[in-house]
Amino acid sequence: MSNNEFNGDIPSSLYDMKFLSHLSLSDNQLSGGFGNLSKGHARLSFLALSNNKLEGELPSFYGFPSLDILELQENNFSGTLRPNLFNPILDALNLGSNSLQGLIPKDFCEFYILQLLDLSDNTLNGSVPSCLFNLANIEFLYLNHNILRGHITCASDLEYTNALEVLNLSHNNLSGEIPTVIGNFTSLSALILKGNQFNSSIPIELCKLNELGILDLSDNRLSGPIPSCLSNFAFAFEGFGGKVEISEGSQNQMVEKMGNTYFNAFAEGQVDFTTKRMSYFYKGEVLSLMSGIDLSCNKLEGEIPSRIGNLSHLHALNLSHNNLWGSIPTTFSNMKNVESLDLSYNHL
Repeated sequence: MSNNEFNGDIPSSLYDMKFLSHLSLSDNQLSGGFGNLSKGHARLSFLALSNNKLEGELPSFYGFPSLDILELQENNFSGTLRPNLFNPILDALNLGSNSLQGLIPKDFCEFYILQLLDLSDNTLNGSVPSCLFNLANIEFLYLNHNILRGHITCASDLEYTNALEVLNLSHNNLSGEIPTVIGNFTSLSALILKGNQFNSSIPIELCKLNELGILDLSDNRLSGPIPSCLSNFAFAFEGFGGKVEISEGSQNQMVEKMGNTYFNAFAEGQVDFTTKRMSYFYKGEVLSLMSGIDLSCNKLEGEIPSRIGNLSHLHALNLSHNNLWGSIPTTFSNMKNVESLDLSYNHL
């Protein structure tokens, strides 16, 4: 029932349909709250209410023991993320683009099968719980556009972080060093840290991210030279757009079996990236064709490493607004696929 013009409250009778397993009312004009959720629903595994006008505090979803996917983004929900709001069996949780505030509860770190967590575009504050990086199955982590602060700390044991494909922490107040252990997230396709206050050098450990397609460290306070080993990035990948599996009993079903596009925001990586001085939103197959490095608006210095010119598959490179000097490397002629190159406001 998505993409209609339904308005008013959500009928509480919907939760009495005891055999209902999938419910999507996204992209309507529903308002108010959730109605009576006290009884929960034993069979409901997929609930999508995104892009409506729902408001108020989030109710507890603990009464939904089968709920795998909860899609509540683009509403007007407010209040804090209280402990024990959600069952830890969730595969995907999208609460982006609401008015949620307060801390990210540490009980999210008990969601051991969670594959996607989107808390972007809220007013969450405090630090990023380090245990989020140790979730065994997390693939997409979006905490961007909040007011998170402090240093990013990651546990030294990263045995369970190899699944992470997209990490977006942009537009917060994060500071300190970029953790070197991010180099152990070997499945990363996009690392977006722009618009923070990181003030270290660029750690060479990032050069181990061989699957990386987009690296955006712009608008920080990074200093020191550009590591020449950034040329290790292949930028010829097939990493984005992988489908997220849904656990349903003893079976795993791919998202496509659910039909329509109920899960499109979960099933595909999605990133906004600035090229040609315009911000574009990439996801799915389009994102798989995009590759770029943005180190602009920092305090980087020294010469541009000639090896950067060996990135023949790179589509966009932005090194503007730094303190780089010397000559533009002749190897830049090897970047046959580059569409956007910005070296302005340096000392070249």
